Amino acid sequence: WVKIAVPNLPVNSYLLVPEFQSDLSSGFCADVKSLSGDVVTVLPPGTPLISPNGIVNAASDATGSAPCGIAQGSILSIYGRDFGPAGFAQAATSYPLTYLGPASVKILEGGNSYDAFLVYASASQINAILPSHVPAGDAQLTVTYNGVTSPPANFRVVKTRLGIFNTNGAAIAQNVASPTSYPLNLPSAPAIPGQTVLLWGTGMGPIDAADNYPPVN
Repeated sequence: WVKIAVPNLPVNSYLLVPEFQSDLSSGFCADVKSLSGDVVTVLPPGTPLISPNGIVNAASDATGSAPCGIAQGSILSIYGRDFGPAGFAQAATSYPLTYLGPASVKILEGGNSYDAFLVYASASQINAILPSHVPAGDAQLTVTYNGVTSPPANFRVVKTRLGIFNTNGAAIAQNVASPTSYPLNLPSAPAIPGQTVLLWGTGMGPIDAADNYPPVN
């Protein structure tokens, strides 16, 4: 990374250039104090970049930034660019690994590094499981693709913060009255008073087992 000073840009914004400039004499200023003092980071093309506030609860899209946060053991979504090819990849089994092809995610907290379990990866979005044993507190996250790692993005790890999966703002609920099928309760087929429904969510808190395996009954 090369840090340069550029006037009238937000602090810590990122500038993607068509060609990496290893020679700062060609129009770039190496002295970050010589201009306005607004600092940007120039990234080589193809470097993964996490969007501002791009770490969210995968169900509710609630921000992972303080004072909110992402719950231990929950599924998070990461939005940005250059996370992968134009297509997408999904975990091939019910037991996601710490990588999907050449994509991986690390969480940095308290001087320690933790690997997230990847569920889905595309060029602009990654869904992953935050390990339950990552301590609560302020943390950073990086995305690596093809051996190139993004600048770290800040977020907060909390013990619980439930998000409910939804469609167009309405919670995804299933009628559990039938023992053989669970039809969705939609605006056209709403739940009725006294009906038992099944809600899908993430963020109920950590578990004492591996996060990429189904819990033991």
